[in-house]
Amino acid sequence: MKFAPKDTFIAYHEKNKLLYEFFVKTKNKPNVLAAVAGVFGENGINILASSAVGIGEVGYLYFFVDLSHTTIKIENIVEALKNLGVVLEVKVRKGFEDGLIVDELSYPVTLCKGERNAVIIPYNSFINNIICDKCLDNNKIRLLGLSIGKEIASFFSDNDLIESIRLAPDKALYILQSLGFVHIIDTSYSNSEGEITIELPQRNERLVSFIESVIVGILEKIFNKPVTVRSRVEENVCKLVFTLG
Repeated sequence: MKFAPKDTFIAYHEKNKLLYEFFVKTKNKPNVLAAVAGVFGENGINILASSAVGIGEVGYLYFFVDLSHTTIKIENIVEALKNLGVVLEVKVRKGFEDGLIVDELSYPVTLCKGERNAVIIPYNSFINNIICDKCLDNNKIRLLGLSIGKEIASFFSDNDLIESIRLAPDKALYILQSLGFVHIIDTSYSNSEGEITIELPQRNERLVSFIESVIVGILEKIFNKPVTVRSRVEENVCKLVFTLG
């Protein structure tokens, strides 16, 4: 098993910045980091944060960059990186809104493979600094939740696991409890109605909206169907009912 220690930058927020995250997989050779950083510098792109890990013959480079002061297109940057001759793969993701970006390309992180797996998802900084401080409007929170939910579901690659989730999808939602900010009171699933019910303590409305969107993202990815949701509050319990389209 290979381990890749990584200095992780969770989020960056500064108004009037055009922020992107780059993941660059390279050959693990001397001067590769300088060559990749040189592509950014030559095109007027400011590197705000970075992390580099080498494992055997492969290097993994992560960058937060600001494209506010350049007119070069993203596809041209990617092409320039690939033309270095040492770059094996490039992934790019734009920030969620003007001046805000959250590290997504390195998450979720699977710690091991086998009978016991663990997944790390950065939520603390996100919940405290973004949702509670209202840097995002409700629509952006919904889109972010959908994106994270789909990313979580993409790691359910085992066919037997996928099938068991489809038979009892409400139980799969207990993965959210491992995130720490979700306490699930109860779940149920009606196969005939295609409905999944989850009960949560009534908390911050924006947090509930985020959790709701994460669940929709997970279900839509696994079932490949649209999911609708309705909610109601009963005696400090928020009941969410998800219907598979």
